[in-house]
Order: sequence, then C-alpha cells, then structure tokens
Amino acid sequence: MTSNKLLVVNVVVTIALVGGLITGFNLVKKRQLIQTQAKFTEMGITIANLTNASFSVWWKGPDLQIGCVTMNAQAAVCDNRPAVTHLISLTNLTVGQTYQIVVKHGQTTIPLSPFWGQGIHPLSPPKYDSPDIPLTGQVITSDGQPLDQATVFIAPNLSDRMYLPLAAVTNDQGEFFFANLSDLKFQRVADLDDYFVEVTDKNGNKLLETVISKDLLKTPFTITVP
Repeated sequence: MTSNKLLVVNVVVTIALVGGLITGFNLVKKRQLIQTQAKFTEMGITIANLTNASFSVWWKGPDLQIGCVTMNAQAAVCDNRPAVTHLISLTNLTVGQTYQIVVKHGQTTIPLSPFWGQGIHPLSPPKYDSPDIPLTGQVITSDGQPLDQATVFIAPNLSDRMYLPLAAVTNDQGEFFFANLSDLKFQRVADLDDYFVEVTDKNGNKLLETVISKDLLKTPFTITVP
C-alpha cells in the first residue's frame, strides 16, 4: 500500500513538472496559486508602481531606520522617517534603460532578488488607450479605527505569471490614494476582472490578503483588516 501511495505522489509531481505552467496550474486551485505567487511582502524587496517613467521600491527591515535607494550610482533618494518599512518612488526615468538599484536600511544593504537580473526596466506604453482610474480608499481595523502607515498593494488577479503591484502607504487617517489603476496595464494586462489586494501594517506584518472584483473598487473604497 505504501509503495502505491509513493507511486501516485511521484506521478503527480512528474505531471506538474513536465506539464509546466498549464498542467501544473490546472492541478491547483486558483486561490492557492495566488497565495503562492502574490505575497509581495515576502519577497524582501518589492518593485511596485511600474510605468514608462517611474517605479517604486518597498522593503521591510529588521528595525526602525532611515531608508534610502541609490539608482545607477546617482544621489540616493531617502525616506528620512525612521521606520521598519519604506516605500520610495523613483521618477523621471527613460524607457528601455536599465536601472540598477541599491537599497539601504540604515547602514544595512538589502540585496535585490536575482529575479531582476541586471536591473529594473521602465516599460513602453501599451498599444491601447487606458483611461485614468483613480482610487481613494481607507484602511480601518475591525473596531473602526484608521490604520496609519499601512501599505496597500493591488495587482491583477491573474495566475499566469507574477505581476508587479501598485503600492501606497496610508496617512494618519488610514487613507491611501492610487492616481491610476490603469498603470497596471503597462504590464500588458488587457482585461482586469478583479484585483488581488494585500495589506501590511507599519511593521510589515501582513494583515489581509484577498481578491476584490473590479466592480467593487469604487471611490471611496474601504478595507477592513482584523
């Protein structure tokens, strides 16, 4: 009986490996797959808000420190507020150019994942027009209190590859703002039926992971966390 069970396990693993993305994904529930791929806060450094001229860098450090990002050995862009998490935007970039970044949390350098290869590349605009879709929202706790310095990530709820999220930090009223959700279409996402949403507190602890229908993303949009 044991050998038969081992045989079954081996067959399933082989199918997943040989079948690649299509067969493997068919063996896993969509929700489980999203949880595996879209945990942005567990990647060390997350690249967000990617457009043709800008992107943002989010990370979590071990303690309260000033955070800085150096790009192509230029002057550092810093968040001078000592914090565990930082979200820093880099702007006025050029499409097609490679931007190598160095992230420092206090005096500690945090390495960029090898996933990024030589660096980050701003994307050329999509071939279709996308109207601006602004989103104003608020993060509150279950007892109705606003959550300050929380990070909100929003990304396409699609399972064929990792998408880069939009990210924003809440103010002291728990409010966040995305100027244009259509910036996600710079990643060649033609149709967005719903969105993956992830929220962390100011210490980088994940509070919420959920899927939201695009029809529910209205202004103002409220996210309630445990």
